[in-house]
Amino acid sequence: MRKNGYSINGIDPHKPSVNFGKKKYGLQIDFGFGEKLPYRDKSYESVISLGSLEHCFDIDKSLKEIYRILNLDGKLIIRWRS
Repeated sequence: MRKNGYSINGIDPHKPSVNFGKKKYGLQIDFGFGEKLPYRDKSYESVISLGSLEHCFDIDKSLKEIYRILNLDGKLIIRWRS
């Protein structure tokens, strides 16, 4: 999705949810896991994680992947559910 000059996409490890979001709402959602993100190095200006990192199998690996895809001035926003 491109709105106001931004390209926005999501990622989810649950294939039925990915398919539902794409078909029902036309969202740009990719299938994948936080531990191995399917994106190029330094390809994002920001990553927003809303209540998902606590569900990762390996949080250290997921955070390293986020760091890998963020550009040098990139921002990470995390909302953690307790």
